[in-house]
Amino acid sequence: TLTLDGVGASQVRLSWTSVADAAEYRLYRRTDANPYGSPLLVLTTTSAIDTAVTTGTPYSYVVRAVDAALNLSADSNEIAAIPTPQVVSVTFQVTVPAGTPVTGTVYIVGNQPQICGWCNPHTTALTKTGPTTWSTTLTFAEGSTVEYKYTLGDWLYVQKSDTCAEVGNNVVNVGAGPTQVANDTVLNWRN
Repeated sequence: TLTLDGVGASQVRLSWTSVADAAEYRLYRRTDANPYGSPLLVLTTTSAIDTAVTTGTPYSYVVRAVDAALNLSADSNEIAAIPTPQVVSVTFQVTVPAGTPVTGTVYIVGNQPQICGWCNPHTTALTKTGPTTWSTTLTFAEGSTVEYKYTLGDWLYVQKSDTCAEVGNNVVNVGAGPTQVANDTVLNWRN
């Protein structure tokens, strides 16, 4: 039994039940109505990740077991999959300077609409999780590059280095998987 375990923008994850006398498994892939050709992969395990795919292209898969005498089983059930970017929950966790005003609120601002697209004043507040820690969880499409900074609500109070020098944008490359964590530290605030 062939099972689709998941898809991403650039991968299809498959697994299948083991066959008692199988020496190897041959995974076949096709597009459209083309017949299955040579095996895509020859494996001794019961799972595979196809990373040679194109986002948005429909693929179909079957697997065949091969015993030690090279007898080939019939096709498994067929699985269809279309690689598409998945939604990933990214948790931003930041440690701020001890001198951050206790009545202040930490915001995240950046290049994605979820973090207000470099707007001013800033609108995406984090939640205080400890004396100097703040956090928020937002969703992004797999494969997105998120550039961002932390502020105390506007650009007058943006994150800086320990000597109050400018710092580059924080960057997260959103990978495959349902969750991801970005751990950051703000060393100083402007003004």
